[in-house]
Amino acid sequence: MTSQPIAKSVPIGRGLGWMTDAWPYFAKSPGTWVLITLILGILSIGVSLIPGGQILISLLTPVLSAGLLAGCAAQQSGERISVTQLFAAFSHPRLGRLMLLGLLALLGYALCLILFVIGLYLFIGGAALSLHQGLPPELGIFGIVLVVLIGMASMVPVMMASWFAPALVVFRDLSATQALLQSFFACLRNVFPFLIYGLVLFVLFFVATIPLGLGLLIVFPMVVASVYVAYRDIFSTDGDKG
Repeated sequence: MTSQPIAKSVPIGRGLGWMTDAWPYFAKSPGTWVLITLILGILSIGVSLIPGGQILISLLTPVLSAGLLAGCAAQQSGERISVTQLFAAFSHPRLGRLMLLGLLALLGYALCLILFVIGLYLFIGGAALSLHQGLPPELGIFGIVLVVLIGMASMVPVMMASWFAPALVVFRDLSATQALLQSFFACLRNVFPFLIYGLVLFVLFFVATIPLGLGLLIVFPMVVASVYVAYRDIFSTDGDKG
């Protein structure tokens, strides 16, 4: 294992810069990136149709992400990305760790879902009792919305832990748990840039879905590249192994 990378705090404006700096990666090989996105979309739909497909998708997401991030690293070095880069991590010596990332993330989201269902169940029971006692129904609607928002917020830490984890496993040779922890604290140290980044993503995804979702063929590659740009921005890349 390499030494633990140290996450830096970056200026809030980098939240926008991660996305603008991601554009050249797509612009260098737009046809290849669009083809990669189409293949990934078809695979995701196909796998989701088989029994246990969603679990398999969760396990493979970090593997596919790692391959694409390695492709971004190749582009950074002046090479061209190829379609086969999508599957490159399947032959990577850290494949097991990457799949473990997917498993741990799946367990994290499952725990969030369980807590959400329990909270919703308890609230509905309490709301029914309140209505029986003559309280206004608007309180019940407000409570349900509040429970939903809390449930969504509970998933944020899992997303934070997963965001840079594939890159840290592939480039820094960290264990799955180390990568998840380092990714979480990196996001935590840069919460304000990530707020800006999240707003930019929201706008881009909204615009991308207007023309029959065709804009996603451009936005998705930029999101992948933005993760790589943010990784290089926040973590020292001198120790990258690849």
